[in-house]
Amino acid sequence: RYGVLQLVLLNHVVQNIYPNDENDLTQGFTVSVRDLKEERHEKFDYVIISTGVNDVKACSPDWVRSCSSKVIHSSEYKNTQSPLDLIGKNVLFVGGGESSSDISLEVSMVAKNVRMSLRTTTGLIIPRYFSQSMKIPSDHDTSRIHHSSPRRLWYLKNWFYRCMYRMFGSLIFDKQIFFSIITQMNEGLFESGLDPFNTYGTKSESICKAIEKGMVLTPEVDYAEGKKIFFKNGEVFNADVVILCTGFKVCLPFLRKGFPSFCSAAESNVRNLFKNMIHPEFGERITFIGFVRPCFGSIPPMSEMQARYIAQLISGNLQLPSKKELKEVIDADKILYDQIYPRDRSKTMLRDFALYLEEMAAMLHCQPNFFRLFIDSPWTAFKVYCGPLQVAQYRLNGPNADPSVIDSLQKTKLHSFSMVFAQVLVLIVGYFLFLISFAFPSYRQKLRRLTVSADSNLNFHGILPSSINLKETLVYMGTPTCIDFTPMRNIFKSLSSQFSENKFKKGPNK
Repeated sequence: RYGVLQLVLLNHVVQNIYPNDENDLTQGFTVSVRDLKEERHEKFDYVIISTGVNDVKACSPDWVRSCSSKVIHSSEYKNTQSPLDLIGKNVLFVGGGESSSDISLEVSMVAKNVRMSLRTTTGLIIPRYFSQSMKIPSDHDTSRIHHSSPRRLWYLKNWFYRCMYRMFGSLIFDKQIFFSIITQMNEGLFESGLDPFNTYGTKSESICKAIEKGMVLTPEVDYAEGKKIFFKNGEVFNADVVILCTGFKVCLPFLRKGFPSFCSAAESNVRNLFKNMIHPEFGERITFIGFVRPCFGSIPPMSEMQARYIAQLISGNLQLPSKKELKEVIDADKILYDQIYPRDRSKTMLRDFALYLEEMAAMLHCQPNFFRLFIDSPWTAFKVYCGPLQVAQYRLNGPNADPSVIDSLQKTKLHSFSMVFAQVLVLIVGYFLFLISFAFPSYRQKLRRLTVSADSNLNFHGILPSSINLKETLVYMGTPTCIDFTPMRNIFKSLSSQFSENKFKKGPNK
């Protein structure tokens, strides 16, 4: 339709990217590419890197050097007989993400003994379907109403879900044992001080099925001697095969000669880039798309919003803020996400799905106008708010808006009534407690200590949406508001200023 395939070169490897003039990037770039026959050089005005990161394996643990077992990475696994025959073998998995979860189920069906080594716990385990028979995809829970719920009251919703599962568990899960295993593993994660909003997700229940087949979870590996694997709890396992499910790392060899500082910043921590996209020194001339990962949600919607933003920059419809402002936002984001994901600080691509989409939408000026949408079509507005958070919602307004998306949004299937009701209940209770906090300063101070927020002074040209700027408003319960609360926010801001001006006093607390 758009002639994209005519512009794609297959069987080509990018060797190097050089600036035509190191002091003036407006002079464009020279890209060295090699096909199956020869190497050639081409010149471009802009470069967008969208290679992804699932290519170069992460470094193997140190103990692997002293291990004589056969070791492969999860990316090399094809089936239980390729590249290695795992039938009747002792197999050790290292890591507990989606790859480990899915592969371990296959292997546990044919292997003699299976162990899975975890440094702490798995991510929050979410089944792909809440019910295979009812066909309710779990991404229906990734809704605006879910992400608008006060983060510090997640346990209330969790408690409500448990009650619903006990009453209607046979309808929600095809096998109650899977729900029992999921609950036990997730409760272990909660007991460690984490909650569904500040850890990555293992979006596959296969690990629970593997446990049912006999797989055993073990602590982190301490060291290895030959085929003997010693765990930190003192246990020993004779492993014939070790499968490393340790992920990948950012590797950009084609940038190392032409852009050493850019390459170093991106490879060490992609949060050194503005919204994981743009280096302050190089602007929109050379950018990244797809170097971002949500804990819950998916990469394509986030990448689409990045692509739209970069397209607007290149076309001249939008302009980047100054270098100073970009660097300040980068530093604020680092602080924010180190607090949101305290256990996963090394996973620098992690971003909050709803919050990131709203940030990008704010910069593109394409947030849904819920007031107008509710007036025009209340049922559609309800589905947009309570249905899965999909990127089509950001085509209602702004650049390249497409009114026809209304039809697809109207066809969106809602989550089960019990889930929507639970989310609405927690949302109402959460904001009721927020309002009550203004009458009880000591409680207000307690909420503030639980806050995960960025600096309240950051608001550069719409870079950060106002929903995460005001410590004194909805955000200090850790809530990225995903609907237009501007009128309510102005009221809260006014009340906050009254507190700061000491108009309300009660003893030593203001």
